Amino acid sequence: MKTRDWSEVREWIKAGRWALLAAGLLLVALLAIWLRLLLPEWSRNPDLSHGFFTPILFVLLINEARNRGPYRFLPSNNKTWFATSLVALASLIILITASLFAAAIEWGHPLVLFLSGGCVAGALTAAWLITATRSVRIVPFNWIIFVAILLWLLSVPLPPGTYSQLTLGLQLWVSDRVLQSLHLLGIPAMQNGNIIELARTTVGVEEACSGVRSLLSCIYAGFFFSATFVRRWKSRFAIILLAPIFAIGMNFIRSLLLTLLANRGVDIAGTWHDATGYAILGITAVVLGLLAMLLERIESSRATASAEDSPHTASATSDAIGPRILLAGYTVAACCLG
Repeated sequence: MKTRDWSEVREWIKAGRWALLAAGLLLVALLAIWLRLLLPEWSRNPDLSHGFFTPILFVLLINEARNRGPYRFLPSNNKTWFATSLVALASLIILITASLFAAAIEWGHPLVLFLSGGCVAGALTAAWLITATRSVRIVPFNWIIFVAILLWLLSVPLPPGTYSQLTLGLQLWVSDRVLQSLHLLGIPAMQNGNIIELARTTVGVEEACSGVRSLLSCIYAGFFFSATFVRRWKSRFAIILLAPIFAIGMNFIRSLLLTLLANRGVDIAGTWHDATGYAILGITAVVLGLLAMLLERIESSRATASAEDSPHTASATSDAIGPRILLAGYTVAACCLG
């Protein structure tokens, strides 16, 4: 059982499913309003510039899920409708909460945007549960659709308190590790908070060097690669787990490199600072992508060995490689722009 063709969906709606069409138009309007709120934040916040790619990736992932599968559908019973109602109710409660906060502050505040992101994600999840039932079959109930919805949540700003704690924690961790590395290399240095005092100069691990930008972008890329390249849950778990580890580790290497350059009298402000930041983001995204491709190749070889008499399966996997490489290119670009 596969998803319905779009032509079949149109005929199905014309046959009297106007309630589904109205709900879909309402959801599109909600997304449009929310995007209008998010666009200024994506423009001024470098940690979220990958959000510009989210609408494109969302559409492409839905198309990938419909064409690639796996085709799992929910039963059209009371349990499914009850779960859908609970998710829709939770989304409405979050929207009311966000509206109350917006009345006290403003709609563009990070906390309000975060809550509104939860509302939109809830609405999309409710729509997903309905359209993934056996009686509707517009989209399947699989990991790819889950990631398509999750990317919206990874494109909203964190609440200010959470962001400050995360930034401070990463700043102090990077400063400690850089100081320990300098001592191992025989370079005298002292630490004062997030400031490293060298013999000739001082280096501060500021917010831009904390690694929050690379952390968010790489988690975004990790989930995306887990949806587009691999199919087994172990491979997906490995990519998602390694994404933040790679991000934090590569940011530490960047901070150590800049500190060593500063110790040699090189002016690290400006060109060096920005160039290493973009390079680290790009390298980390490429490493994650290569890891995902390697895991996919291992999976494909195992599948071929266990099902040599099923040429249809191998063809489907091969046909999916092109679109997934295209989608991966979008994510690498998003990370580099992030």
